[in-house]
Amino acid sequence: KYARADVKPSSEILSKIGKEFDANLNWLLTGEGHILNGQTAPEEKADGEFVYVPLMSEVKAAAGTGCLVEEELSERSLSFRKDWLMRQGIAMNMLSAIHVSGDSMSPTLLNNDVLLVDRSQTNPRIDQIYVVWTEDGLVVKRSGGLSENILTLVSDNPAIRDRSVRLDEQNFVIGRVVWYGRKL
Repeated sequence: KYARADVKPSSEILSKIGKEFDANLNWLLTGEGHILNGQTAPEEKADGEFVYVPLMSEVKAAAGTGCLVEEELSERSLSFRKDWLMRQGIAMNMLSAIHVSGDSMSPTLLNNDVLLVDRSQTNPRIDQIYVVWTEDGLVVKRSGGLSENILTLVSDNPAIRDRSVRLDEQNFVIGRVVWYGRKL
């Protein structure tokens, strides 16, 4: 509820979250800066032409049943041209880069592909690919449509059945996949 801004946390709750997770209080209050203390947000690491997006090495979106996220550590960054991001309508200050785990989105997305996720795009549109937090963990799926808060999650792999989740505090859209890359 806090993440979707349905409820505003009290200063006491913000303080507890900040201490428990070493979270940046400025980010918790305003969304500016990096979520963790002592790290630099992508928009703060931007130079004249590029935005540097941290690649979360331990965060994987399952192209299958779901991956649990235990740590959000960034060892390296991916660089994207600002002008390209602007032409695509991508929010430069709301980007995450994560890996795919599994094969339910093949042939489109393959195991270990890197995804660029725009976290500002959380209203699922049909046939777009999203990263979704479910009760089973983090998944990457195509939107089959949203009706009465029920989101249909579609796998591109024809051997995998579609499923539906009710969007609520346990199941919510993290953001839309706006780019992917893979190692040859």
